[in-house]
Amino acid sequence: MSPQIRRRAPQVGFTLLLSMALTACGAAGTGPTVSTVMAPSTTRPTQPDTPERSPDATAAAMRIWNGLDGSTNTCSEFDYWPTGGMQIFACHVWSIADQATLQALAPMPVFVSGPHGDGLVLDDAQRFGHYNPEFVTWFAAHAVPGAEDEAFRTVSRPIYDAYVRYLAEIYLAAYEKARAEPGCFARERDAYATHIEQRTLPGYYYERWFWWLNPKFCADPDGGFNSFSAEDGGFDGNVTKSAMGFWVRRSLDGTMEAWHQGLLKLTGTYP
Repeated sequence: MSPQIRRRAPQVGFTLLLSMALTACGAAGTGPTVSTVMAPSTTRPTQPDTPERSPDATAAAMRIWNGLDGSTNTCSEFDYWPTGGMQIFACHVWSIADQATLQALAPMPVFVSGPHGDGLVLDDAQRFGHYNPEFVTWFAAHAVPGAEDEAFRTVSRPIYDAYVRYLAEIYLAAYEKARAEPGCFARERDAYATHIEQRTLPGYYYERWFWWLNPKFCADPDGGFNSFSAEDGGFDGNVTKSAMGFWVRRSLDGTMEAWHQGLLKLTGTYP
């Protein structure tokens, strides 16, 4: 059963890997002001205690992993699977497990605010999603069953290589550049936050991050095609811009480090 979704332009992108795809990119009220924006820290925050793992959620995660090979596109978008962005990843996940069922497994709200009701509202260009930090921690504890189960890690490695690795590496590379060039990331984040606060975000705004992984981007962020040609840091810029948008929003909602820890768990399980 396909999820109920109001569509947003594909370049806006989805969240992160397995169930960031399951819950999409979420919600907010009027958007944060620039004064409340949190800059990426240079130290790792203390992580909350790992929640007790739910057998039902772990079983659902295994079912999704095992089903990726035979998944189908439940959405109307062109099927770029498996090297497209997070949105087409989510469209395939939803052929394995219904979005509402997946969200019901979490013992806490997925979002602390936002437009989502019975379905995901993904066409609000002037608002973005604020994740519940407790959900992020809970999700990271369940989304990578191979981290704790050696037998499942062995059988799921080919699945990771075929369907997950590409996205994981792009999201990790986008995060690492944000840390390596914090001033550049802060500039991009603050400009985005101002647009959100003033409700002036152009529909094409995410296109600027097509070149985020280009080594020249921070010196000439508005250069576009005139400056960068096809140089995109070695990844598909159409996916890179979604990854950068995700990290900008996660910096604003305060869950950037928690999602990064979950991503490290994923990539560390399948080096």
